[in-house]
Amino acid sequence: MVIVSLIILILVITGLLFTKNYKREEIDTLDKKQNPFILMYSLSFKIIDRLKITNSIKNPQYIDYAKKISIMLFMVSITGLMCLLLTVVNPEGGIVNNNIVNRPDFVENSENIKMNVYKDGEENPYEVEFNVAAKQYTLEEINRNFVLAYEYVLKNMLKDNQSLEKVTSNLNLTTSVPQYAISVDWNSSNYNIVDYNGIVYNSDFEIKNIAGTPIQLTANLRYGDQSCEYPIDIMIFPPYLTEEEHFVKSIKKAILEASGNSIYEDKINLPTVVNGVQLEFKEPNKDNTTIVIMVLGVLMTIVLLVGVEGQKKKEKSKRNIQLKYDYSEVVSKLTLLAGAGMTISRAWEKISLDYKKQRENNACKLHFSYEEMLVTYYQMKSGMSEGKAYAEFGKRCNIKEYLKLGALLEQNLKKGTKGLTQMLENESLEAFEERKNIAKRLGEEAGTKLLAPMAIMLIIVMIIVIVPALLSFSI
Repeated sequence: MVIVSLIILILVITGLLFTKNYKREEIDTLDKKQNPFILMYSLSFKIIDRLKITNSIKNPQYIDYAKKISIMLFMVSITGLMCLLLTVVNPEGGIVNNNIVNRPDFVENSENIKMNVYKDGEENPYEVEFNVAAKQYTLEEINRNFVLAYEYVLKNMLKDNQSLEKVTSNLNLTTSVPQYAISVDWNSSNYNIVDYNGIVYNSDFEIKNIAGTPIQLTANLRYGDQSCEYPIDIMIFPPYLTEEEHFVKSIKKAILEASGNSIYEDKINLPTVVNGVQLEFKEPNKDNTTIVIMVLGVLMTIVLLVGVEGQKKKEKSKRNIQLKYDYSEVVSKLTLLAGAGMTISRAWEKISLDYKKQRENNACKLHFSYEEMLVTYYQMKSGMSEGKAYAEFGKRCNIKEYLKLGALLEQNLKKGTKGLTQMLENESLEAFEERKNIAKRLGEEAGTKLLAPMAIMLIIVMIIVIVPALLSFSI
């Protein structure tokens, strides 16, 4: 099977190399999204032309055949590659080979295996399951491995120490020697100084004037039922300290003595001289919490300002959209009332006061266009000229449609109202078309915002469908 897989891979790779430029111009014109296996098309085209399945690449069947052949080539190549990889991972080629079962290595555990046993002359097999124990060392090999494991333990136990005759820090007490399947248990003659994990408790040796303490560790090596003990003598010394660490330790010792001497007093007289060196005690500098808080405050202020500015722009954009959307309604009302015989100022008053009444009764939402009309109404009531009030209305709205309306009303006050109704009707028609465009655009924006949740829902549905299918195939 391995040889077959290797031959297939060699044939496919060789074919791709020799046909890489075959009909390359035609291949480059194809859409890669619609042809996911386009890398195999050169070889597929060669096969199609050799077999004379169809003549022209312009024929839809030609590409269809190429797609199918490419898929087959790709899957055959992947299958062959997987077989080769499986052979590399498991080079034994199976559990049973010529009626011989491969036993697990020395360091591996025993394993249960199943196999079919065929009786001579019968086709139906007997299913047999039995345990295959790992290979065992002979007694001579065990004794030799104990010595090698002991040497391994000695080699690796020093850690940061210079030698076993001068141990100043923790040891590395190995609990197993994997290459020989040997486990190691440790015993100590004094667990208060060195425990079975190799931790050395010598931090107070210098204070208690303890040095050169002998300790015996015992390494108990085990393999199956066989065991062997190796005593290891070590000497524990105070931990190695730098000159600075020694001086700090001396200061702590002097402070501890001063604290003990004044245990019944309200205050502790700190030592002023240690090891002949004059000392002066000061409180450490305050931490930089205040500075950090100030910096965070500045950053938060900047963030909030940016947020407010963004919100302001958002509200301004929302206001402009609403003004444009309401423009057709405002012009339509003015046109209707003017056509009914009302003057523009009287129509303006009626529209403004009707909106005010509706707002007081909570019968409608806030509309910026009508709010500005109310302001204009109050300005005219306060004595501002009608033309100027209309011009100010357009400037406050600050949108070309309202600027145009304000200018139109102002000019017709000067020239007379002749033809005003017709101009308002034309403006109303244009405004209504703009309103339809705005509504269409808002609908498209709403649809775009729904794409993200729809995509998430699609992914969830795909997971719900695909996962059970994969589990059913035991993938």
